[in-house]
Amino acid sequence: MPFMSSVQLSAPNYRAFSADALADGLSSLGVKLSNEAECEAAQAIAAELISPNVAAASTLKRVQARTRGAVFSFSEDETVTGVLAIVPLSPAGLAAVEDRSFDPLDPADDHLALPGQPLAGAYGWGMAARTRPAARAVVIATEAMHKLWPELPFFTRAATPDGERLITGKWGFVHHPRADDDLLVLLPRTLQEAAA
Repeated sequence: MPFMSSVQLSAPNYRAFSADALADGLSSLGVKLSNEAECEAAQAIAAELISPNVAAASTLKRVQARTRGAVFSFSEDETVTGVLAIVPLSPAGLAAVEDRSFDPLDPADDHLALPGQPLAGAYGWGMAARTRPAARAVVIATEAMHKLWPELPFFTRAATPDGERLITGKWGFVHHPRADDDLLVLLPRTLQEAAA
C-alpha cells in the first residue's frame, strides 16, 4: 500500500488547482510565472547549478503550457537569476509519485493538475539561484507555496547537501518512509499535527 494512502490521504484533501492564485501570490513576492524564454533561461540555470541532468527546456515549456503554474522566475535587470519549478500533481500524479512511476525528467500529461481540476499534491522540480537576492526570493516563494496548500503533500529530492539541510531542516521534509531512494515528503499539516 502506498505511504500516503496508508495515512489516509483521500479525495476530500484535494482542491481545485488555481494557477492564477498561485501566480498572483508568488508574483507579489517578486517571483513571476515564466514565459517560454524565461523557461529556457530557468532550465539553463538549473542545468548549470543543480545538474546537467534536469528536465529539458521543452519539458518545462510543455508542463508550463498545460498547468499554467509550474515554472517561476526571479529577474534582476531583466535577466533571470532565479528559478522555482514545481509539478502540480493530479490524483494520478500523486499515485505515480507513490508507486515510483512518476518521471520527474518528463512528467506524463495525466500526472499534471490542470487549472480547475483536482490538485492532489506538488512535486518540487527544482530551485536554483545565481545571486543572493534571487536565492532569498526563491526560498520565500517556496515557503509561501507550502502555506498556500497546507493540506497537500509536497515531494522533492535534494540535489545538494545544502539543499537537503534546508529541505529537511527549516522546511520539515522527511525521507519518505516507504521509499528506498532519496524521495523526501512534506506531510500535509493535519498529518504533521497528528504525528506530534
